[in-house]
Amino acid sequence: MPTVLKTVIAICLLFLTGSALANDTQKINTVKNIYKQATAISKKGGNGEILNAKYATPKLAASIKQYNNYMKHYDMSEGPDDCSDSMPKLVEGNGYGLDNAHTSRFYVDKNKRVVAELTFKAYGGGQPDVSKVAFDLVCSSGGCKVDDIIQMSYGGSFRADVAKYCR
Repeated sequence: MPTVLKTVIAICLLFLTGSALANDTQKINTVKNIYKQATAISKKGGNGEILNAKYATPKLAASIKQYNNYMKHYDMSEGPDDCSDSMPKLVEGNGYGLDNAHTSRFYVDKNKRVVAELTFKAYGGGQPDVSKVAFDLVCSSGGCKVDDIIQMSYGGSFRADVAKYCR
């Protein structure tokens, strides 16, 4: 009996490990697809650097809507403020467009977030610039949706920043 029990436990562990790896792959593929479509928009002269709300959970979509409502009434001539800086960007604030990325890497970090790491050739031959943006995703059998965007350079959560600054 103990051998049968060990076998059942081993099979369960293999199933759970395989399921977790499949979920990580699904998350990474979702973020890769977001970047692929955003890069195509960017190459056509559009603003592909902003997360499209169609990829968002209802909570994140509500934050994007709150941000957009704030920006409708914001006077840019006054310069940026904490809310306008909270933009749901796919590239950290280095001034590059997605179509300028030299290399890209996508991985799941220890917090189970997908990190998009883009490297840009430096102007003037210096060190390359690296942009890291993390995504909290919620997955189901129907696919994955982005629940939050974290700018890795300062750990800023888009949803938290909007709740705090975009009133």
